[in-house]
Amino acid sequence: MYKRMMQMLVIGYLITPGHVSGGLLFRSGFERGTRLVNESSGWLDIVGADRSVNPPNDWAKDFGQHGIGTFRFQYAGGDTTQRQVTIVPDPTDSSNHVLKYWMKHVNVKPNASYGGKGRIQANVAGNKNLKNFYYRIRMYFHSDWQYLRNWEAEMGWFILAEFWNNANWTREGHPFRIHITIRNDPASRTGLHFGAGAQTNDGNWKGLWRKNDESFSIPLEQWLTAEVYLKEGKKKHGRFYFAITQQDGTRTVIADVHDTTCHPDDPSPDGFVQFNPMKLYTHNKNIHRVRSQGGALQIFWDDFEFWTGRTP
Repeated sequence: MYKRMMQMLVIGYLITPGHVSGGLLFRSGFERGTRLVNESSGWLDIVGADRSVNPPNDWAKDFGQHGIGTFRFQYAGGDTTQRQVTIVPDPTDSSNHVLKYWMKHVNVKPNASYGGKGRIQANVAGNKNLKNFYYRIRMYFHSDWQYLRNWEAEMGWFILAEFWNNANWTREGHPFRIHITIRNDPASRTGLHFGAGAQTNDGNWKGLWRKNDESFSIPLEQWLTAEVYLKEGKKKHGRFYFAITQQDGTRTVIADVHDTTCHPDDPSPDGFVQFNPMKLYTHNKNIHRVRSQGGALQIFWDDFEFWTGRTP
């Protein structure tokens, strides 16, 4: 029922005059016809068409068009005893299928600069001239997140999505990223909160702007709808938008930033060549904390839509 309602809303939005200058490029609810395929070590492909929604709904046919690149999942090491991406029944409705991220152990080995970390991420790479986009996705935080919510220690860094313009590993020059993060509140031990920030990397990460919303506490075991919009630009000409809608329809804008969304010294920004719309990336401290309490880091995802030319 939810997916049918979403489909009607999307179609209504497309045919409403004056609202869309681009359009819907892809959508999927991970239903039957969609499957994950193991590739080389540390990579998963996703293929097939989700017949529960109208086209564009085919991962191979539709997602790679319009200058949008490849979509794959990356682990960055480890095996299925440490981390997994699977398509499973919805924890609230067994007739619905959803994507699940699960992590119980560090899957990125420690080195001189860090003591190990965990990473599962969706990679959208090879985008050409992608200077603005909007996506919407539902997310569900498993009850095991309570072990971070009620922790008396500071979580430290935890990244839920990341957007590169440019990436710091591709040798493009002028590395820049925006990321969506999660933080806890060790003083009250009652809250998990979203945040977002922008950074350059000219040898070290340097913050340009940061937004933290301490007023919104992330509810567990409830489906949330996230909206993200990015427009490339310098100073007030760039825009980053991130909002959350709860099951009861309450909508909270976590960040609406009119500021730099590319490296300020880049003479010719070329769009968001790489981004990670669904990510679970954190250091060993958080992974160990949840595992020590008998749990695992778990996020469910559903109803992914990707647009260009649409603004919040």
